[in-house]
This record gives sequence, C-alpha cells and structure tokens, in this order.
Amino acid sequence: MKGRSYGGLDTFRLIAALMVISIHTGLVSLETNWGDTVLCGILARVAVPFFLMTTGFFTLRQGGNWTRAWRKTALLYVIAIVLYLPLNFYTGYFAEPDFVRRGFLDLLFEGTFYHLWYFPAVLLALPVVAVLLKHLKPSVVIVICIPFYLAGLLGDSYYGLTALSPELTRIYDGYFAIFEYTRNGLFYAPLFLSLGALCASRPEPKHPGRRTAALLGALVLLLGEGISLHLAGWPRHDSMYLALPLVSYLLFRLLCVCRAQAKPVLREMSGVVYIIHPMMIVAVRGIAGILGLDWLLVNCLPIHFFSVSVLSLAVAGAFVLLARRIRRPPPTVGLRAWREIDLQALRQNAKVLQSWLPQGAKLMAVLKAEAYGHGMEATVRTLADSGVDAFAVATLEEGIALRRIDGTAFILILGYTDPSAAPYLKRYHLTQTVFDAEYAAALSRAAKGVRVHLKIDTGMHRLGFSPDDPDALIPLFADPNLKIDGMFTHFCVADSKRESDIEFTEQQRAAFEGLVEFLRARGLNVGKLHLQSSYGLLNYPQIPCDYVRVGIALYGAADPAKNERAKELRPVLALRARVVTLHSLGAGETAGYDRAFLAQNPCRLATVSIGYADGVPRNLAETGAYVLICGQRAPVVGLVCMDQMLVDVSRIETVEQGMDVTLIGRDGGEEITCVQFSEWCGTIPNEILSRLGPRLSLLY
Repeated sequence: MKGRSYGGLDTFRLIAALMVISIHTGLVSLETNWGDTVLCGILARVAVPFFLMTTGFFTLRQGGNWTRAWRKTALLYVIAIVLYLPLNFYTGYFAEPDFVRRGFLDLLFEGTFYHLWYFPAVLLALPVVAVLLKHLKPSVVIVICIPFYLAGLLGDSYYGLTALSPELTRIYDGYFAIFEYTRNGLFYAPLFLSLGALCASRPEPKHPGRRTAALLGALVLLLGEGISLHLAGWPRHDSMYLALPLVSYLLFRLLCVCRAQAKPVLREMSGVVYIIHPMMIVAVRGIAGILGLDWLLVNCLPIHFFSVSVLSLAVAGAFVLLARRIRRPPPTVGLRAWREIDLQALRQNAKVLQSWLPQGAKLMAVLKAEAYGHGMEATVRTLADSGVDAFAVATLEEGIALRRIDGTAFILILGYTDPSAAPYLKRYHLTQTVFDAEYAAALSRAAKGVRVHLKIDTGMHRLGFSPDDPDALIPLFADPNLKIDGMFTHFCVADSKRESDIEFTEQQRAAFEGLVEFLRARGLNVGKLHLQSSYGLLNYPQIPCDYVRVGIALYGAADPAKNERAKELRPVLALRARVVTLHSLGAGETAGYDRAFLAQNPCRLATVSIGYADGVPRNLAETGAYVLICGQRAPVVGLVCMDQMLVDVSRIETVEQGMDVTLIGRDGGEEITCVQFSEWCGTIPNEILSRLGPRLSLLY
C-alpha cells in the first residue's frame, strides 16, 4: 500500500462536528417533526461513532501509543470541565440536592455538561479495548463488544422492546436510577473504537464503487430502522441503532481511501467546535434576546443551526489561527544563523517518492540526527499529514522522542539499544534491529514481547546476520520473548553506476531473497521486508518489498549525477547567516587565523556569523567555495573560525551590514545545492545536513 493521506477523514471531522450541532439545535421542524427526526435523530448519529472510530484507527493500530491519546483526552476533558463551570453555575447544577453523588457519576460517566459525555466514554473504553487488542485480533474484540452494544441498545432506541418484559424493565430502571444513558464507555464506545482498529489493520478497499453502493444500502437500512422505531414509539433515546455500526464502518472505509490532501486545520477546528458549540448556543440565544430576534435566531431552527454553526466555526478558526501563530518560529529578524525548512517541498518530495515505490510498498522515512538536521517534530507532523506512517531512527532516544510526537506510527530503531533498556522498547512500542544471536538472546532475557526486525549482512559487513548460515536464524523465530516482524538488508553501493557495483548490489539482493525463501520454506513468517534506501529506490525501483527506507532523497539532497530522477525532488533546507561587519584591506594585508588569507589587491571582506561550531568546515576556502549575497557569489577566504567566517565581497557594491548570506539555498538567480556544498567540504550531503549545529535556529 502506498503512502496514505487522510484528508477525507479530516474533512468529515468538521462535518461530523456540524452534525453534533444539528443534534443539539435542531435543523428542520415540520408539523410531524419527521424532518428533525430523520436528519438529527437518525442520520446525524453517525457523527460520534465516526469520532470514536478515528480515535481507534490512529491510537489502537499496531505500534500505536494509546496511553498518549488517553492522557491528551483527559487533559481536554479537564479543560472542558473548567470551561463550562460558569454555565454549570448558571443552570443551577451545583444547587441540586443530590449534587455530590450526581456530580461524581457525571464526572466519571456522563460528563459534567450534556455533550462532554464523550470524554469519559473514551477514557473508560480506550484502555479496555487496548488491553483486549494486545492479546486478540480486532475482529475477535468486536465480537466481544457486540453483546455490550446490544445491551446498550435495549436501553436506548429499543427501549420499547425492554418495556415488554417486566424483568428487563426492572433491570434497566435500576440502571437508569444511577445512570442517565447507555451511550457510554461500557456499552457504546468499545464497539466503535474496535471498528476503528479493524479499519487500521485492513488494506484499502479494492472496489470503492462497490463500497459506496454498500454504504447507500446500509443508510437505507438505518433510515428504515430508525423511522420504524420512532413510529412504534420505542426509543428512550436515539444514539444507538442496529445498522449504525455497519454504516459507520462502511463510511469510514470510504473516507480512508479519499485521496484529498491532509487538512490539519480542519482537524483542529473540529475538536474546538465540538467542545465550544453549547457555549455558542447560549451566546446566540443571548444575542437574540437582547435584539428581540428570538423568532428568527432561536425559533426558526434552520437559522438557529446556521447561526450557532457560523459562530462556532468563527471562534474555532480564530482559536486555531492564534494557536498556530503562537507556535510559529520567530522571524529571521534577530537571528544570527539559521536553517530555513520548506515544509511544502518536504510534502512534495514525499508525494513524488510514494509514486516511485514498488507495488504494495510503503515509504519508511529515515529521521536520524533530528531528521537530517531538519527538526524532528515539524518533519514528523508534515510527513504524517502526507500519509507516511513508518519511520526509522538511529537510537532509542530518537525513537522515544518520535513516539511522543506521533503515537501511532511504526518506528524502527536501526542502531544499537542496550539490552537493559529493552523495557523502554515495549513501553514506547518501538521495534529494535537485531543483528546477531548474542544480542537477540540479551534482549530476550531483558524483556518479553520485544518487537524486532532482523538485519542481514549481505555485503556491507557492518551489522547483521550472515546469509551464509541460515540455520542460525531459525532458533530466533522460536524465542517466545521476541516478536520478529521483519527483515532487512542495506545496499552499500546502490548509488554507483559502475558495472562492478551494480553486479555487487544484485548479489546482495540475491543473497537476501535466497535467505527469505529458505526461511519461508520452513514455515517461518519473516514479516515485512525492506532492502532499498534512497539510491536503492532511485536506481533499483523494481525490487519488490514492503518498505523503502528513504532518507537523503526525502530532503531533496540526492545527487542528480547518480540518478537523473533526483532532479524531480525539491531541496527542503537552506542555510543562511548574516553579514556582521565589513573590512577594507590593502594589497599585501592578511586576515584570519594563521594569516591564511593574503590580499593580492585592495579588497573588501565581510565577516559572516557562522563557523565550524555550526557545521561549516574550517578549511572550506581551500576548495573554491563561495556564498551568495544579494544574489551574487562571494568567495570564502581564510580559515573558518568557530563562530565566524570571512568572504570576499569586493565585487558586490550593494552589500551592507545585517544582510542575509546564503551558504545552501537560492538567492536571486543563483543557487548553491547541498550536493555542491558537500563536494566543497569533501563529503556527502548526509554528513553536512546531520552535523549542522544546534545553535542554528530552525525557521519553517
């Protein structure tokens, strides 16, 4: 499956939030009230199941960190409780005679305001479903949840059936003496969370057209069921229907394959709209009372719905924009030296690389060394919005940092993790690379259930099991403490066009595939397979695999000389500094340490605010390197200092103190690529990007 972008889910989140508003305001009111019943009492009931399935989809998939989602939900619940305290006082909530008991139950089950029940439902159901999914398949968990949903159904839209039995009536009346509804974390939420997890574990539908027809058929069933129940007068409430899980599942599956671009703004706005819309209902009614427009803004339900929706969207939009402005990095004003990161270029590169993947493969973004100097958090969030849900890092610390950013992604640690830290691998749902039998045994002794990928050394001779001794791997698959989820190797000369190197890469491939066939022939599940890195994808795109580990190409710094297709990728990073001061030198004068620069003629030098402590080599001037100022080239001269460097600006008459200096990137019609800069430094772009110092601010 290629990289997936969930723009369809993002868009429907906002639609679902508006559906919730329609439930709480009414939308259509006919003489028979059937318009409101059909639209708000039946069809709009897909909104909350959709929210629950989204939570299950992103937090309960393999590698997902549900505890992070639980803590975030708990925090939002606390904020919402505090936010609605004034309205609780206004409505007399705290003056009720049974307030202590009622308030305690509301806090844990019903919510302290009528729409907040969603939060305790998730807080109760999420850990239960997560524990079940740890030991059982999603389909089995759903089977377990169905009886609870049916029990809740008898206290909701099928309450009329319950009323036919005196025994059931006594049971449910006793329940309702304590709780108000059955739409909670016991009867309602577990099934939809499990359905979300099921969607995450299944491939995309092959025939979306058939799924659309199935969804339409399920909607007809839901409407028929809902209308029949209301005609019979059975519902005590109308949150739960028999056809609702089927409709929710089919709808969610279709939205997952929607190829719309991710829309994080809509995603953020939907949550705010859900939380604040009751306050907006109060605000609209207050405004209507002051203006004497109750007949229009309150009694006319379509206008009431429209007014509350517009006000909710406006407030939510303002809040999201303000929050993003607060999170925005500072402008270049005042910065000494900085890295400019073009996130749109990163998105574009991810899209291009995903289009090059072998059939059935997924992109695994390599995020070693703070995402090759691009900054971990912004890179992860941008790639996640682009449909990337698999990442590789070098260390345990990097894996934990990444997990705290993305609670659901698959994360592979490529480097060594001390076996004593194995419990952290489990705690943060990280997959560890295993490269020899001794290390595997040490991990097995340190913790149970550690997920691992086996590294196979097919010729690089750095880390890995030898394919020449395949029998040595068989005992690992029998180890109950290790969960082998995949195998991989690394092509060490995939960037070379020399015939001998191409032959060597093919030998590596043959050795790896031969080992895989050997293990499969013995009934062993080798899991996900991955061989190519960036140049492996560029030069050997036909190799079938499950993942492709892409690093330097993702950041637009692959060398076009090694493959022309690298030109289709956009540079993501630019490196800039400032002109600190200007000096005029006469012929014969020297500058810098060791008097390394000798002026042959009168010249003007600019001191630039960047040095070798920031990742610029001390001997850069020896290779003919230059920087860009005012769109013109300025040669680097002398020895680079720890914090500054000198450049010759004699031919740039317009240069002034404080101007931008470009070391990597575009300025006017000139450009210095990372490949060119790395050649001046006698190395490769990977080294240049990964050693850019932490003093360099990140500007996105």
